[in-house]
Amino acid sequence: SRRQRMSTAADMKRLDVQAPRPVLAVLCRHLAGRRVHAFEDRLIDLVSVPDASEQTFESDPPGTWLREHVPWSEAENRITAVNADAALSDHLDIREGAACLQVERSTWRGARPITAVRMYYPGDSYRLIAHFSPKGT
Repeated sequence: SRRQRMSTAADMKRLDVQAPRPVLAVLCRHLAGRRVHAFEDRLIDLVSVPDASEQTFESDPPGTWLREHVPWSEAENRITAVNADAALSDHLDIREGAACLQVERSTWRGARPITAVRMYYPGDSYRLIAHFSPKGT
């Protein structure tokens, strides 16, 4: 789904802004073959990215379009393990309560927000591994 609207209090918190502003709210499923690979819940700040209001995202998903058309200067990622509620289990085509990986990303150009996105992935498809050694050895 794709909906242009004024930001809610929750949207303003996600975008880290103090006043209501026009946003584009996009929800989409990403497929790998016939399986749902990810579910995307994205807000695009239309003050910073007015051209997004004209995009359908039918041929390019929002993240790809933004990467190719909107320069950014700063980003933040937050990775969390969550359990699928009823809505998320429907979006990901998994059982309610199943483990999921949630990646939240915010991007800015200077002090202006560009986008805030939550990407959800079925937990059984991912394993995070860190291999490291102590500093100085």
